[in-house]
Amino acid sequence: MQNLDINTIIQLIAVSAIPVLFAIALHEVAHGWVANKLGDPTAANLGRLSINPLKHIDPIGTVIVPILLIITVGFAFGWAKPVPVDWRNLHNPKRDMIYVAAAGPLANLLMALFWGLIFKLATLFSAIQFIAVPMALMAQVGVMINTVLFVFNLFPIPPLDGGRVAVGLGVHVGVDSEGDPGLLLQALHDRDQVLQIPQRVEVDHHPVSDRELELLR
Repeated sequence: MQNLDINTIIQLIAVSAIPVLFAIALHEVAHGWVANKLGDPTAANLGRLSINPLKHIDPIGTVIVPILLIITVGFAFGWAKPVPVDWRNLHNPKRDMIYVAAAGPLANLLMALFWGLIFKLATLFSAIQFIAVPMALMAQVGVMINTVLFVFNLFPIPPLDGGRVAVGLGVHVGVDSEGDPGLLLQALHDRDQVLQIPQRVEVDHHPVSDRELELLR
């Protein structure tokens, strides 16, 4: 645990606010935007395709957790309200589920590159310290948080995006009705049931019946 004085904490929150808010908000927007393009207007109908971070704030994941992490370890991490996606509206559910899930991490990768360019731009203003220093610090946070979100969400463990991509690709992973990876861990412990898919899964809280599951196979 770092011993940060109040001035340092305020500075960290100030330079972290914009990159962190947009990193977690645009991650969710990307899911909804791709889903809308592929036939599911659920997020669009709920006004969740806005780039306004306020539309996506989760009080705990977007506000409390990042601030506590900044105070304790000097680094911010968090999450936004999940964008609802009804895969049954997608043109090709099995294929399109891959695109929708991958959209979030891809958005973080693009934002990491964007903040990398901002950092490079800050070096051009090195003679103007009051512009260059905050810009560079904000860019560093932007690159870091987006890289972490990109890598973290690619782990093939439901309910992470990588787990949903794995399901779409036909890789058998253990998922319970809430997308809890606990079933996967249990399956890994039981050699006779390693990576076995149960007969009921849920993607963004939309249950899949046995008949609908057959359509995805």
